[in-house]
Amino acid sequence: MISEILIKKYSMTQCEVSKLLGITQPAINQYLSRRRGYKVVKVLKSSGRISRLAEEVADMIVRERPNPKEIAKMLCVSCAMIRSDDEVLKKLLATINLGNGNVVLTDCLLHNTVTMRTYREVGD
Repeated sequence: MISEILIKKYSMTQCEVSKLLGITQPAINQYLSRRRGYKVVKVLKSSGRISRLAEEVADMIVRERPNPKEIAKMLCVSCAMIRSDDEVLKKLLATINLGNGNVVLTDCLLHNTVTMRTYREVGD
């Protein structure tokens, strides 16, 4: 989502965005052409709160030109917000085939420290 915003709103090239975000230009191209991550992005875009957050992060990247470590911190905050939204999290987990949405990621994906725990509905 952030790469798409940077390209469409700020007229950045795929190469510029790839350098800023620390991912390859072909990965950016695949995201934009919906060959990679489309289902996940669709779920994230369905949340107004997360869409606004992506806009804010993109705006901050353009305005402040943070270094890669600072961008990683911004993405960690974004990840935490996504994980705090039970509705979006359940849709994401179902979308990426982690069962029936009954698993919760408890650590940041950026640092490869993902822990899963069972999520229990109220009343179960």
